[in-house]
Amino acid sequence: MAKANVVKVWRTPLLLGILSGFGLLAALLGNGAWKAFGCTALIVPLFIICWKVLRRKS
Repeated sequence: MAKANVVKVWRTPLLLGILSGFGLLAALLGNGAWKAFGCTALIVPLFIICWKVLRRKS
């Protein structure tokens, strides 16, 4: 598999994983605004996944 194909396939899952990890750490370890950032960082990947799944079925 060419390097370009590997990057194309794994780019979005890797970014969603990093965003989720940041959200977990921010929500667990932070206070105040960090909890809001953490919740937002956890919700965004869910919305993206749901949007992609619903768009594929339509």
